[in-house]
Amino acid sequence: MTGPLARLASQHPRRVVLAAIVLTLVAAVIGSSAVDRLAPYAAEDPQTESVRADALLARGGVEAGVDVVALVKTPSGATSRSGRSRVERVAGLLRADADIGRVDTATTRAADLQARLEGAETVVVADPHCARWLGVDQADARVRTVTSFLAAMVATLPLSEDAAEPVAWHDPCWLGRGMAEYDEARAVVSAASGAAPLEPEHTRDRAWCAGGGMGYAEADPEGAAEILRRRAAELRA
Repeated sequence: MTGPLARLASQHPRRVVLAAIVLTLVAAVIGSSAVDRLAPYAAEDPQTESVRADALLARGGVEAGVDVVALVKTPSGATSRSGRSRVERVAGLLRADADIGRVDTATTRAADLQARLEGAETVVVADPHCARWLGVDQADARVRTVTSFLAAMVATLPLSEDAAEPVAWHDPCWLGRGMAEYDEARAVVSAASGAAPLEPEHTRDRAWCAGGGMGYAEADPEGAAEILRRRAAELRA
């Protein structure tokens, strides 16, 4: 194959050069068109899933592309003595690996957060699961959920006296069964809407799950969707 090509180049050099120039121009035109089509999806484009995932990780304090999350099974619970021991044992094994630069556990991250919040008299936490972890499991008496914080303020808020449309209240698992908070949220809804919230059949400590907590929606999307459909149908009834 190389022999004929060499003879062609030696016998007709001008034709070969001209053909190479034409092919180069054609390739440039085709390549430019492909780049234009792919440009909106470049690696740094904010609409790509990878960039959006990196942004979410960065907001959570995780350096994308470097950090790895290790899930440790703790039959007695992560906050039990055996659970903490097991987590620390796994963390010790990871720290012993020369290729791993830093290892954090949920406990060390909580301690770091509490140190940064030193001096605050009250810590209002939006996520009831995080409120449970910091307030109960880490015994931080400053922690309050958003609902309990607002419930203590409703008397001072400039709320309308006109009744709004009826509101049905869903007891989130970690706010209700996790934090034993039921009345505070209802007080806020009543103050804001002018009437007590409508109660579904399954309410308070008997409330059905919405299917979105603890990563269940990612682990079993179909099961989570069915749980949500069932709960939403009850709230609409």
